[in-house]
Amino acid sequence: MEGSPFDRLGVHVESVGKTLLVVAEHEPEASLVNEALNLSHTSKLSLVSPTAYDGLVCSFVRGVGEDFGIGVIKSIDFAERSMKALNTAVAPAPVSMVRVGSVRIDETGKETGETKPWTV
Repeated sequence: MEGSPFDRLGVHVESVGKTLLVVAEHEPEASLVNEALNLSHTSKLSLVSPTAYDGLVCSFVRGVGEDFGIGVIKSIDFAERSMKALNTAVAPAPVSMVRVGSVRIDETGKETGETKPWTV
């Protein structure tokens, strides 16, 4: 929906149950949030920075739901619908879904923390 409040909220918007997940650089205006919550029939907003996914462990999933590789998210470009990751998947390996984990690791493989639910 071009020009809808969802387009103006952030680079990625989805509803999960009664929560509206918004990936955005900045906090949107309250009136825009209220309009989006009303239109999406949700009651809570979860605001996430696009860089919040960087360093999280993830798995790559085949079309049948089977995990076939593990990786670490380097960056996600929501506008381009693309992701860069360090991974163990063997090319060519078509990925139908990425499962995002809660553990964050650094370049050396050292665990640097865990994300809390609804923070990504």
